[in-house]
Amino acid sequence: MESIEEKLETMEQVQETLLEKVKHLEEQVREYPKVQIPDYTSELKFLYKQVQAFIQSDYHQKLNSTVQSIEVILDRIPKVMEVKNHHHLELKSKTVSIIFLIMVIGLAISIFFAIHFKNQRNELQSNNIALQRNNANLEDEAINYYLVRAHFPEIEKIITRNIRKDKSGYIQRADEIIETRKKLKNH
Repeated sequence: MESIEEKLETMEQVQETLLEKVKHLEEQVREYPKVQIPDYTSELKFLYKQVQAFIQSDYHQKLNSTVQSIEVILDRIPKVMEVKNHHHLELKSKTVSIIFLIMVIGLAISIFFAIHFKNQRNELQSNNIALQRNNANLEDEAINYYLVRAHFPEIEKIITRNIRKDKSGYIQRADEIIETRKKLKNH
């Protein structure tokens, strides 16, 4: 019997320790804020009245008449629809074709103008390069004449006097002399 008494004592001790642990756990439980659920009683009563009014109304007859009108419309629709499969231009497709043709012509004109303006720009650039070279040559000639005037004032007076007498003829003769000197220099 001692064994039973011992077992009872150990069970009592286990129960006591469990009670202490449960009390400790109960003390640790957090208190959460109370949630208040809103009262929808008035809204639900209003909805109930609306549903009752709908049920009491003659909704069956309205629904049946709507279904019958839909059936009449469905009966008018042919069971098999004829699909046009013609390979020619119709009125709607002619409009699209004309618009497409206008767009292609517009594109061709745009490309033509783009090429034309590019060619003009290239021509102007080449003319600009030639003008720049000519300006450089004129600048060199102006510097040379300036140096001649500075170092040889007598020659400058002769040149000025000859230009006043016959400007175009004098310049032409000077160009000829320069050309012959270039030819002699190159040989």
